[in-house]
Amino acid sequence: MKKSFKIVAFFAILGSSIFLPACDKYLDVKPKGFTLLNTLSDYSRWLDGTDLYVFERIDGLVSPSDVYDVVDQRVPAIGPFSQAYVWEEVHDDPDLWLEHYASISAYNSVIVGVDDATDGTAQQKRTLKAEARLGRANELLYLINEYGKPYDSATAGRDPGVPVVVSDDVAQTAPGRGTVKGVYEFIIAELKDVVADLPDNNNNNRYRGSKAAAYSLLARACLYARNYADAGRYAQLALDASPNQYVVDYTPFKTGDDLPKLMVSPDAIYARIGIGAFTPTLAHLRNYEEEDIRLRMFHMNLGDYSFTERGIVLYFYGGFEITKLVECNIGTSIQEMMLIIAEVAARNNNLPKALELLNGIRSKRIPAADYKPYQAADADTVFNWVINERTLEFPFTGHRWFDMRRLSAEGRMPAIHRYDATGGVIATLEPGSPRYTFQIPREVISFNPGMALNP
Repeated sequence: MKKSFKIVAFFAILGSSIFLPACDKYLDVKPKGFTLLNTLSDYSRWLDGTDLYVFERIDGLVSPSDVYDVVDQRVPAIGPFSQAYVWEEVHDDPDLWLEHYASISAYNSVIVGVDDATDGTAQQKRTLKAEARLGRANELLYLINEYGKPYDSATAGRDPGVPVVVSDDVAQTAPGRGTVKGVYEFIIAELKDVVADLPDNNNNNRYRGSKAAAYSLLARACLYARNYADAGRYAQLALDASPNQYVVDYTPFKTGDDLPKLMVSPDAIYARIGIGAFTPTLAHLRNYEEEDIRLRMFHMNLGDYSFTERGIVLYFYGGFEITKLVECNIGTSIQEMMLIIAEVAARNNNLPKALELLNGIRSKRIPAADYKPYQAADADTVFNWVINERTLEFPFTGHRWFDMRRLSAEGRMPAIHRYDATGGVIATLEPGSPRYTFQIPREVISFNPGMALNP
């Protein structure tokens, strides 16, 4: 194992079939550099690599969501994002798959090798290993929600999952896909196991691990697995373990130009960056109250707020300056945990609790002079408000597509349509459609002809 680790460390992020065509077939990643990991500091700096916390392919999760609009969509679609936008049966975006497995490979280099570091205490090594296992679990959670069917307890034990790669040995045979249930069980067991060895907080670097980070990913995993009781429980544990238990107040800001120049928002728990600009649908824009600060902070060309012409308004991460990375967090956050707890409360008809948390966020998004708290005695109304708030708070982060998947599995999603420039329907995503699951990229299948395809 030590020898194979040295090979992987030298090639930085797993050498791939480019270099070893007969060996590592589950991944095809070009080397990013040449690094030998020897000291504890080497391993710690390895976990600081931007490749591990900047999600370059976030548009791959935005394209199929119902908040994204393309006015001049070509028919037939050309390119992976256009194909994803109209939910074609096969859209080839190997980079999305490979980005996750490249990160998993980097995390495995720490998991496998840190015990051999030439310095550091046993506890320090356990902490770095725990952080790497946390990061690996996060990547697997994305993968299973991209390439595995939405979780259904009746079928998850036989629905194909994704390869769970736990070795950095380039000679290892590619693992099979396993099952959706098996992958979730692995993720949840990993996250539970690492909590004790993680730092109490990660305030000095929100991209690194902490106890609250592990609990927040457990909450997200249980939400996607539709285990709502545990989702709410872990979300509360994440809040309890977080040293920052507040939602950033947007109401003092007038536009995105007023955003402070911070690398990540103070309400991030386990931060990950997504960078991009997107065109929202008119329906999504109309879901905001006109006074909602998020409209002016993250959108351009709002006009008179009537939103009657497609393709005019643009959404920008971090406001209007692309160099401002504040509020582009696609990782876990205080408000995400609050909304998970609120959703669980609404599902359990605990409407005062749900409304308290929901209004706790809205009051930070709408100026006091215009703010009117939600009040309702109907569980479905409150539930829909919570889901809508998730969409308004996290529109282009991947959350909406993953929410659509789990809501579709519950029969809560209507048919979604795509339209050409004249308003004609060019594609429809039916409730419960198999297109809620991405097909394994053909490039990956070409290296793994025995890998099971999705329906």
